[in-house]
Amino acid sequence: MANKYYASIGLEIHAELKTQTKMFCACRNNPDEENPNTNICPVCMAHPGALPVANKKAIENVIKVGLALNGTIADFSEFDRKNYFYPDIPKGYQISQYKYPIVSGGELAGMKLTRIHLEEDTANNKHDRGDFSLIDFNRAGVPLMELVTETHTYSSAEETAETAVNFAKELQLVLWYLGVSEANLEKGEMRVEPNISITTDPNKLGTKVEVKNLNSFRSAERAIKYEIERMMGLMESGKGDEIVQETRGWDENKQVTFSQRKKEGSADYRYFPDPDLPKMKLHEAFDLKKIKSELPELPVAKRARYEKDFGIKAEDIEVYINN
Repeated sequence: MANKYYASIGLEIHAELKTQTKMFCACRNNPDEENPNTNICPVCMAHPGALPVANKKAIENVIKVGLALNGTIADFSEFDRKNYFYPDIPKGYQISQYKYPIVSGGELAGMKLTRIHLEEDTANNKHDRGDFSLIDFNRAGVPLMELVTETHTYSSAEETAETAVNFAKELQLVLWYLGVSEANLEKGEMRVEPNISITTDPNKLGTKVEVKNLNSFRSAERAIKYEIERMMGLMESGKGDEIVQETRGWDENKQVTFSQRKKEGSADYRYFPDPDLPKMKLHEAFDLKKIKSELPELPVAKRARYEKDFGIKAEDIEVYINN
């Protein structure tokens, strides 16, 4: 990257949570189910009159992640309706969280966190049968944790991509250690979505582009580098106005990003509190001290112990940490 440019990046990472049932109904949460539209019911299919009931275990799993990352657990939280219309959202809205997330703040692998909240996953579109799509609702309503980082600015594409991928890898480890998610990228159980911009002023942010649903760490690293180089090339050629706030995909075969749709803002989603779900007083509903005391030894602490107590080499420690 030319010295006059700075790259800014923030990450949105989704992870499907390990629970027996879905987020708002009693349907089985089974990511390995191969028969389409098997684990469904009137709630996750959005039939008229069907009412959601929140999955307490999923909420506890998000609290565990928040405590492990030194975040602040909200006393008050609630679910909201995030309105948008795609075939994989049968209700016409997704139950998510907006103003009152379960977790605020925290830090991991050198990146500060903004929030961690809980929502329901969408159905799965299939495009492999011809010039049309089929929808499998087995995934609709699966508990989905979303983690959002602060925006961090770096002076090179390599440093930007490396920092982002290291964060995602460390988060995957934490989720494994806590036992809250399989976090398998290839299966879509964990999805890395970087928000990238470039600028000549490190104190200002450029126009943000989001790259969606990257399903491997290698793809994430390459997509981030490519997108920074693409935007820098437009700036250098005097076409900086062609950088617009949008959602882009990653073509693994061509190794390029491509435009998908204009990026929505929070106002476009018309958030409002879900009237069918009760407000949550988390400090009353959960014993936070007990949950924290039961957390396992996490990767950062284990690395330090292996080095201090056993003198193991750093590269060998990573083998043990990842096993």
